[in-house]
Amino acid sequence: MRTKAKAAVFWLLMCSLTWLLIEGAALLAYRIINRTPFSYTEARERLCATIGSDDAARGLQPAAGLNWHGLVEVLHPYFGFVADPHQSEPRWKVAPFGFFGNDHVAPIVKRAPDRVVVGVFGGSFAGVIYPFIKAALEEHGAAAGKPHVVINFATAGYKQPQQLLTLNYLLSLGAEFDIVINVDGFNEVALPLAENVPAKLNPFYPRMWDRRTASVVNRGTLRSIGRVEVAIEVKQRWAGLFRDRRLYVSPTLFLLWQTRDRKLARTIYQLHEKLSADRADAESFQMHGPEHPTANEEQLCSDLAAAWKNASLQMKILCEAAGTKYYHFLQPNQYLEGSKPISEAERKQAVNEASRYGQAVAKGYPLFIASGRQLQAAGVNFSDLTRIFADRLEILYGDDCCHTNDEGSAVVTRRIVETIYR
Repeated sequence: MRTKAKAAVFWLLMCSLTWLLIEGAALLAYRIINRTPFSYTEARERLCATIGSDDAARGLQPAAGLNWHGLVEVLHPYFGFVADPHQSEPRWKVAPFGFFGNDHVAPIVKRAPDRVVVGVFGGSFAGVIYPFIKAALEEHGAAAGKPHVVINFATAGYKQPQQLLTLNYLLSLGAEFDIVINVDGFNEVALPLAENVPAKLNPFYPRMWDRRTASVVNRGTLRSIGRVEVAIEVKQRWAGLFRDRRLYVSPTLFLLWQTRDRKLARTIYQLHEKLSADRADAESFQMHGPEHPTANEEQLCSDLAAAWKNASLQMKILCEAAGTKYYHFLQPNQYLEGSKPISEAERKQAVNEASRYGQAVAKGYPLFIASGRQLQAAGVNFSDLTRIFADRLEILYGDDCCHTNDEGSAVVTRRIVETIYR
């Protein structure tokens, strides 16, 4: 019995000495590898950090939204994008369908003998003058004893065929209009040339479509994300095992954890790299659309003008079928040569010689004006407002893009109302 006890003690001592030698070697190896002495506290903190880490590329991210001064835009299945009534600031008065400035009026309004239902369509210019149109038409309706219900469907950045698609969608849901007002033209030429083409985005796609869809995933991307998630989960479980069982008190075991942890980290990094590469290939069409076979800007401007004209003709056809009067207005812009005398004071706030939008207007607006004459010949109630300020010296533009100040908006509104009720 004594011999067995002595043997057990001997082997216990030998194992202990061996373990101490291994631990000592591990301490030395740890110091060499990490260039710092082993610390129990630091070891536990590293384990906790690994368990609680929130990898930047984990999981599914929400679809990209753009925030314009508190107006948050989100993807829409038919219009491209709309304002989010839940995320946007209350001052924008975003209605349930995603159009601002409506005091939460339901967009599906029915005609009635005792009122006139008016829908306003277009981009940000139409949105800026909408309150003036609304006030003027409501005043006209009050004087005529027939109230006007004026609803805004204009959205910053909209360009044809978004107005056409919006109108078609609303009509399909049962909306009824007595009058449809479409004020556009600037976005249709300026945004494709200044934004879409430089971003290699199809010129007829919605504005900033690549940014809006950058975080939308497909099946291949989902699989890659799943592999990343599994690797991250294994990495965290491995750290949790060492923390919960206090295995980190052993430099040897902690070095074992660190070795596998770094291997898992490399695996995750490689998966991320593959995910980025696969996603870039898979989502190129989704983000940029079909390549537009345009040889030069002159031809592109011609294509844009033709698409704008065709969309307006389709809106006219829809309105006629629904018993609605359709009025189309080409908005004015300060960059169209000879359209307005610009004083030095107005030039400071309304003209940017380097503006990409201005360059696009100079190239494309003459073609749009010509297309407008074709619309008139086709029976569209079309009005060219590009020279509405031609003899006015006062400051009427409010920025160096395309928007009018209050006085300019009032001038445009008077012409619109006169055109409808002349």
